[in-house]
Amino acid sequence: MSSFKALSADQVKIWAETMGVQNLSEDAADFIVASVNQKMSAIVDRASKNADMCKRIRILKTDVDNAMQFLNLEPTVDNAVGDYIPIRGVSGVGGRTLYVQDDKDRDLPGVVKRHAGAVPTEVTLRQHWLSVEGKQPTVPENPSPLSRDEQRTKASNPLIARRVATDKAVRKSQMVNIKDLATSDMSAEQQQYYRDISEAVIGSDEVKRKQALDSLEKDPGLHALVPRIAVFISEGVKINVVQQNLALLIYIMRMVRVLLDNQTLYLQPYLHLIVPAVTSCIVSKMLCTRPETDNHWALRGFASKILATIYKNYDSPTTRLAQRLIQIFKDALDDESTAPSARYGAYCALTELGNDTIASMVVPRVKQEAEALRICMSTSTNPADRKAVEQIKDKLATRVAEYCRQCRPQLDKLDDFRAEFGPVMGPLIYDQVSKERAKEPIKPKAGGRQPSQSSSMQSPQPFGSSTVGSPRLSSPAASPVTFPVSSPLPHFARPYGASGVVRPTTPVRDSPGPPAFPDNSKGPLATASAGFSATPPSPSVRGSESPSDVFNSK
Repeated sequence: MSSFKALSADQVKIWAETMGVQNLSEDAADFIVASVNQKMSAIVDRASKNADMCKRIRILKTDVDNAMQFLNLEPTVDNAVGDYIPIRGVSGVGGRTLYVQDDKDRDLPGVVKRHAGAVPTEVTLRQHWLSVEGKQPTVPENPSPLSRDEQRTKASNPLIARRVATDKAVRKSQMVNIKDLATSDMSAEQQQYYRDISEAVIGSDEVKRKQALDSLEKDPGLHALVPRIAVFISEGVKINVVQQNLALLIYIMRMVRVLLDNQTLYLQPYLHLIVPAVTSCIVSKMLCTRPETDNHWALRGFASKILATIYKNYDSPTTRLAQRLIQIFKDALDDESTAPSARYGAYCALTELGNDTIASMVVPRVKQEAEALRICMSTSTNPADRKAVEQIKDKLATRVAEYCRQCRPQLDKLDDFRAEFGPVMGPLIYDQVSKERAKEPIKPKAGGRQPSQSSSMQSPQPFGSSTVGSPRLSSPAASPVTFPVSSPLPHFARPYGASGVVRPTTPVRDSPGPPAFPDNSKGPLATASAGFSATPPSPSVRGSESPSDVFNSK
């Protein structure tokens, strides 16, 4: 996505005052800012595509005008478009006027007789040194390593990228005897490294897996391989969500985490591949063959933390990443047909996005969600759904209690919690808050008196047969989300669903042995042929160890 300087609310207020609009509210200014930034981003992206399709490096005024026409926006004054109205009236049957689109007539004979151009030259091969005594020589054939700042500038500023392309074109015209090689093609060494890394990450050897993850986390020269790795992650999640291969999904999420930990990589140009893969591991209905016993809850929680890290590092007014993610999970929770396991994943992700998201998206739903869980528990006979209900109760009680302890200290009575969260979740949340506040040191009041231990809150009895685990002490929440969820959203890549995923074309065969899960469950496994032709091995090769400790390392 192209980047530009985002509009601020203060500028909108100043312009409103110059037009005679006094005391413009903050909500109106924020809505105008979000709308203008969204439209400007769409116009710049479309104009850039128009220039690329016309084989031009510089964006012209006609590209901007055509982009605005494509988006059904009225062009500005003094533009190159003569008539904005895209329809015209013609005489119809009975003297009626029929309005049709004003399509231009094309001269077909002229297009057919047009000169086809010169025949392209034949492909030739040329040898050059990749490394001399461990150092890459500075020859035109070898790409220079880019720093993180250079990658950010190249990805976010289209003007600099076009200037570099212009300089390269000028240098190519001046040095006609030197062929400018494409820097996006991987060398034989890079292909070998890519194959070894992909095989080690999804293989059965834990030692090689740790070495591969360490290399992905610390190697500073991976920017040329990041596009291929992002495609590997996307395709791997697609295949293994369909095949319900829990172990491989965990390994791929560990791969995403170490890429985020690598301080030399800038992943924003590849978020359209990574974010849908991570969200699929959060809200997919089935991630394993035995959901009532396999620990797929850990994968959903781990993927939620990864998504929160992506939001913290790459959210901006231009990308509107937080707004899009919240909308995805909001749609999942609004749909009554969503499976309880997917609802658990949505609540996991929302609670990882910060206290503001919890206050606006989770707290208002607790009372209604508790009633729905009670109905599901009393009517459903599926053990997986009943397990999911218990997990949702535990998650809501723990995270909402942590939010109340940090942001709403005025809630200190059981009746207040019952009125706020209902008779089902209120006592559970109250119990969690009581345990946390009992651990805090007692602060003396202004008069010097310290409250006695007997004045602290008393824990109520557990509700029904539900038990709540010990509360977790998490790190400080992410930065607050200030984007309006109800504003119109452009299309955003949705998580991969089982019905919309193309199964791998590589023939699969039975694995020699399934991994030993903590519950000793056995499930159907599949593996792909290990052939390599500049493409990664099929990420459907399952490891042989238990995923119970896969989160302990990278």
